[in-house]
Amino acid sequence: MMAKASNREIELLNQLAPWLIISEKDGEPAKLKPDAPDEIKKLYKEWLNM
Repeated sequence: MMAKASNREIELLNQLAPWLIISEKDGEPAKLKPDAPDEIKKLYKEWLNM
């Protein structure tokens, strides 16, 4: 059972959504588009570590 996402997680996902490439394999995390700005890369790392 998954826990409810925090407000910060939702905020991060909303900022990251346009820059994500969703994996076709189950269980594999989404990846960033290669042209993502540095700020988005930092937010992505924070999101992965949550």
